[in-house]
Amino acid sequence: MSTVTKSRSPASKSAKRSGGGGGGGFWLLIAVVVLSVGGVFIFAPELPRQWLGLAKPPQDKGPEPTAPQGVKTDLVGKEHAADDKLAKPELSKVAPKPIIVAPTPEKPKSFSDDAAAQPTLELAQKAYTEMKWPKASTEARRVSGMTVSPQTRIKAQDIITGSAAIEKLFLELNDKDELIRYYDTHPSLVLLKNGGSVSYAVPIQSMDNPIPVESRPLEFILAQRKIGKVAFMIKGKKDYMAGLLAADNIGEVEEADHAAIVMEKQSEFESRLNRLRNSALARDPLAWYDAGKFAYRNRIDSQVTAMLNQAVILEPNLVSRVREDKAAGLYASVISHLKNNNRKQAEGFMAVINRRFADTDQGKQAKLYFDGNNAELVKAAKAEQARRKDEEQQRRAALRQRATDLDDKKALALIQDPTEEPEDAALVAVVASGDEGKADQLFTKGRDLYNRALDAGNTPERDVLYEKAYQELHSAKAIYSKLADKNPSNDNIGFKLIECNKLHYGTLKQRRFH
Repeated sequence: MSTVTKSRSPASKSAKRSGGGGGGGFWLLIAVVVLSVGGVFIFAPELPRQWLGLAKPPQDKGPEPTAPQGVKTDLVGKEHAADDKLAKPELSKVAPKPIIVAPTPEKPKSFSDDAAAQPTLELAQKAYTEMKWPKASTEARRVSGMTVSPQTRIKAQDIITGSAAIEKLFLELNDKDELIRYYDTHPSLVLLKNGGSVSYAVPIQSMDNPIPVESRPLEFILAQRKIGKVAFMIKGKKDYMAGLLAADNIGEVEEADHAAIVMEKQSEFESRLNRLRNSALARDPLAWYDAGKFAYRNRIDSQVTAMLNQAVILEPNLVSRVREDKAAGLYASVISHLKNNNRKQAEGFMAVINRRFADTDQGKQAKLYFDGNNAELVKAAKAEQARRKDEEQQRRAALRQRATDLDDKKALALIQDPTEEPEDAALVAVVASGDEGKADQLFTKGRDLYNRALDAGNTPERDVLYEKAYQELHSAKAIYSKLADKNPSNDNIGFKLIECNKLHYGTLKQRRFH
């Protein structure tokens, strides 16, 4: 009998080495059973209850564990209520009450730089008085940038505004009728005595270079006489004229008493200024401009800036106002000469208006009058009057605010309650009559006096004539104005009023600082 040997597979060998193949299958079976039972409890929990004879779970599961509960227990005869903490809001989640902060009381305004600003303001004022406009403005601007009182701020602003306006005045109104120096008070003024006549004169460099000699005039004249001729500005009936005198025709020469002349002009200035301050003209910027012009012409330099500054305060746009005033004066001369049938002279004044003042309201109206366009003239005059009235209201409002800021009760009273110069009883009666014929007579008389004043030159007689003309024209104007108010559509009355107004204005110019 032969023996058959069976071969074992590698797997069998491996199983034997690991303890036998039957043990591994057992543990795998256990794992499958456990997973199956767990799946039943998870996916079909009612089956185990049936297998074990347990009842189904109730449909109403009762309140959630987190729902608030009220529980009562008897413990040693005392009742205790279970606090439902969930029903109470947590303190950390309660919105904080808004904190109301009382407003901090406003601290009184302090002007911490006011004292420190005063030296700078004094420097600005000094330069302003000395007519050094750029320096004055520069110093004043330093003050305006500091924390200062309204009074100090306004003073600084006055200097800034005034410096610009006055400098512009000197640039645009540097002509023989405005801001120039008179020869009467020139330090080189001399007396030329030849025979029984005495002439006032100021030596100049030459006829081609009419610049006055600034010092030691007698030495200059003596040197020129050796050459043969001397050039002078010699005083004539109306003004100084350039002239060349031969050495033999000069006669005796002596210096004028300059100090005495200036003192006399100073006295005249103070007398006029007192009249201005105590009259209704104190509200007129052009009256203060004329005061400054008088001071500058006669070398009363300590008063020039003060007068012009007051003019700028009353009328910030002073250059425009002065130009309108100049044009109105020329317009009056055009009317005067045309009314006297002196067209040639009227043309001369009209040429000046066209050359220098054609852009002004008065210049435009003068042209309409000269051309005989009376209907358009009446319309233009009414339109200008309405516009000026609005501008005057705005100007007065600004002045009122300024006086309030400065706590200047005197200025405030003057602005709020202006008083006109009282009219006499005779004028009131004439105006009440509304007699156009009477107005025509007064106008004719006033016009004749006005023409005589124009021919009188720069003399005291001229001032007297202008004053008389003013009185006549003032009465005529009052009657014409009343008639025009009653008959606004009557262009003939309107035209007469315009003529009278212009001549009346011309006389008014002469009363401003006289």
